[in-house]
Amino acid sequence: MQVCAMMSMSRHEIPFVRLLLPLTAGVVAAITAGGDLYLKALLGSLVLFSFLFVLLCVVAYQEWGLHRFRWLPGLTIYGCLFFAGYFLTLERCERMERSHFSNKTADAFVVRISSEPVRTAAVTRFECEVIFALRSHRLHKTTGRIQLMVKNDSAFFLYGDLFLVPSVYQEVATALNPAEFDYSKFLANRAIYHQAFLNRADMRLLRRDTGSPLIARAFAIRQKMVAKYAAYIHDADAAALASTLILGYRAGLDREIVNAYSKTGTTHVLSVSGMHVGIVFLVLVMLLKFMDRSITLRIIRAALVIVLIAGYAILTGLSPAVCRAALMLSFVVIAKAVNRDMNSYNLVTTSAFLLLLYNPYLLVDAGFQLSYLAVLGLIAIYPAVYEKIFFKNRIADKLWSCTAVSIAAQLATFPLSVYYFHQFPVYFLISNIFILLPVTILMYAGLLFLFLPGPSVLEPFGWILEKIISFMNHGLMYLEKLPWATADGLWISSRECLIWYLLLIATGAYYIKRQLLPKYLALVCISLLVLINSVRHFTAIKQQRVIVYSLRGAQAISFVQGRFAYVLTDLLQTDNLYNFSVKPSLSAAHVAWIERIPFNKVKSDRFLFTDGVFLKFRDFKMLICDSMFITRRYRDPVSVDLVMIRGSPAVSLQELSSGVKATEFIIDGSNRPYLIRQWQEEAKLLNIRTYLLKKHQARQIDLKSLTLRKLNKG
Repeated sequence: MQVCAMMSMSRHEIPFVRLLLPLTAGVVAAITAGGDLYLKALLGSLVLFSFLFVLLCVVAYQEWGLHRFRWLPGLTIYGCLFFAGYFLTLERCERMERSHFSNKTADAFVVRISSEPVRTAAVTRFECEVIFALRSHRLHKTTGRIQLMVKNDSAFFLYGDLFLVPSVYQEVATALNPAEFDYSKFLANRAIYHQAFLNRADMRLLRRDTGSPLIARAFAIRQKMVAKYAAYIHDADAAALASTLILGYRAGLDREIVNAYSKTGTTHVLSVSGMHVGIVFLVLVMLLKFMDRSITLRIIRAALVIVLIAGYAILTGLSPAVCRAALMLSFVVIAKAVNRDMNSYNLVTTSAFLLLLYNPYLLVDAGFQLSYLAVLGLIAIYPAVYEKIFFKNRIADKLWSCTAVSIAAQLATFPLSVYYFHQFPVYFLISNIFILLPVTILMYAGLLFLFLPGPSVLEPFGWILEKIISFMNHGLMYLEKLPWATADGLWISSRECLIWYLLLIATGAYYIKRQLLPKYLALVCISLLVLINSVRHFTAIKQQRVIVYSLRGAQAISFVQGRFAYVLTDLLQTDNLYNFSVKPSLSAAHVAWIERIPFNKVKSDRFLFTDGVFLKFRDFKMLICDSMFITRRYRDPVSVDLVMIRGSPAVSLQELSSGVKATEFIIDGSNRPYLIRQWQEEAKLLNIRTYLLKKHQARQIDLKSLTLRKLNKG
C-alpha cells in the first residue's frame, strides 16, 4: 500500500520532498514578513555564498574530512534554499523596485497587454505590463503590471497590443467589510497592485503583436476554437461550458451554472486540471503507440508528447493545476522513454519545486494548493480506501474505484475548501459519479470536434455535445436543489485548518501502524476542535454588535443579536453587493437567521425599533439623517449613540449637532463629495467625532463594550 510505503521510505528516496520544505519556508517567511531592497541584496549574497560553500564542500569532501560533519553540507543546502525562497519572493514583488511605474512621475504610460482580454457586458478587462513612462516627451524604462478595465465599445483588444494610456490609476482597494473577499490580495499575488478605468478614447494604439508569438498564436487558436463551439452548439450556456471544460475559457459561463457545480462539489470540472491534461495525454499515447518499437522512436515520441502537452497547457491559460499536471506527465513520459520508474511523491514535489522557483506566489494560490492536495490524496489515501472493498464484477469494481478516487480527493481537500469557500457539498459522491461518464465523453468528443471539418459533420456532432452538456447541467442543478445539498456558512480559521490536516495525518498513521502516539495525537486534535467550536458557539450566542457597511452606491446596517440579525438595507437578497459584501460578515459571525428591513419601513419588536429615522437596538440609539430626517423636527435635543448621514441632506453639521447629541457622526459614501468635504471641515472646527465610510473600513460597534464604557462614565 502506497501510504505505508511512503512512511517506510528512506529519506534518500524522496530528495525533492526534503528540498521543497526549506524553499516553501522561505517563501512563507517572505510573504509574511516582507522586506526591502537592502534585505533583498543581503539574501542574494547569502544564496550565492551558500551555493559556493556547497560546491567547495563537494570538491574538498575528502581533504577536509567532512564525513565527520555530514550534517554541514545538508544544513547549508537547506539554508541556501530558504534564502533562495525568500529572495525569489521579494524579486517577484517589483513594487519595491525604483523602476516600478508607481515610483515614477509621468504624463502617460506605454503598456503592453499581457493576458487574454476578458469581455463582459460592461467592460473589457486585461492585465498589462507598464514598459515605459512618458515624461516631457521622453520615454523612461519602467517595470510593473496594472489591470485595465475599458468600457465596452466596438474596440477589439488582443494579447500583445501596445497602447499609450493616461497616467491615471489607483491602488486596488482592499476589502472594506468584515469577511469580504479581498480582491486586492488576490491581485497582489499576481504582482498587480494598481488598476485603471478608462474609455476607449483615452487609449492610443501604438502597435499590434508585440508579445510572445507563441502565446499570441495559442490565444488566437483558442478564440477560433471557442468560436467553433459557439457556431455549432446553439445553446449559449452549453457552448460556454464546452469552451470552459476543454479549453479553460470561462468568460461566457453563466453564474447559475457555476453555483450548481460549486454546491455539488464538481467545480474541478470547470477548471482545466490534471484530469483534462491526463485525457489529452492518453489520446496522444494512443495516437503515437506505433512509435514504441525502439528506444530512438520512444525518445522522439516522448519529445512530441511533451511539446504537445506544453502546447495544450499554454492554450488553456497555464493555470497552476495544468502546469503541475504538464510537468508531472513530462517526467513520466521521460522516465518511460528510458525505462525508469519514478517515485510518485518525488514527481509531485519536483513539479511543485520547479513551479515555486518560477513563481513563489503560486504557494498562496488556492488552485495551486487544492490541486497538489488532491494529487497527494490520490497517491496516499486512494489505495487505502480502494483496498477496503473488493468487487469481482468489472463494472462494479470500476465504479468503486471512481468512488474511492472521489473520497480520497475530498478527504485531502475538504479542510482547505471549507477554509476558502465556507461550504461543503453533502452529495459530492453522487454528483461526481453522475458526471463521470458525461465529462469523459465530452472531453474525448469535444477534442475530436475541434479537428472535424465540414458543417454536415459538425452540426449533428454539436447537437450531441449540446444534449450531453444540458443533461449534465440539469442533473447537477437538480442535485443542488435537494434538501441539505450544501452545508453553508462553514467558517474556520487557518489554525483550525492546520489542526484538521494534523488530524487526518494522525488518523492515517494510526490506521497504518496501529501505534499509540498517532492515536493520542488524533484525540488531542479532536479535543482542540471541539473546544474551539464550543468557544465559538458560546461567543456567537452572546454577541451584540452593530455593523455599518462601506458600500459603493448602497447602504446597509446590521444589528446582530446572538445568532439572529436585522439588516437595514434597500438591497435585495439577490443583489451581488448584498451577497458578497454584507452576507459574508454575518455568516462569519455564525448568524443563522437574517431579517432584511428596507430603510423607510416601520419595525418594532423585542430588540429593534425603527421608524425610518430613529432606531433603537437594545440600549443602542441611532439616527439616520437623510431627506426624510430633514422634514422631521424634534422639540427637544435628541441624545443618541450614532448619527448616520446619507443621501446628501441639506443640513450643516453645526445645525445638526445643535439638535442632536451624538457620540459619533458617520458620513457614508452616498453623499456628494463637496458636502463630505464641508462636513469634515466643520467637524474639525467644532471638535466633533466623525467617521467617513467612503473608501474606509466598515464601522463595527461592540455593544457590550459600549455599554461598559457608558457605565464607567456614569
